[in-house]
Amino acid sequence: MEVLLSDEPIGLHRLFKMNFFQISEVKKVKGGGIEVKLFDRQKAMEKLLEIIEKSKSRADADDFFDALKTSAELQGSDEE
Repeated sequence: MEVLLSDEPIGLHRLFKMNFFQISEVKKVKGGGIEVKLFDRQKAMEKLLEIIEKSKSRADADDFFDALKTSAELQGSDEE
């Protein structure tokens, strides 16, 4: 929230250290307020389960989740 409420610019070094992982959307509304939308983890899990159910084979689902795991590991290494 500091990013949106601050009258002063925030340096890039400080900005890149902030965690925006849970935020899906941020916008200023006409009345002067700020709307912040967070990712819906329940909906994401439901979509992942749909992928498993629709996959033609167990190998298809395994490949997808391996790629997802690799992506998460890379995201985690960026934060260190």
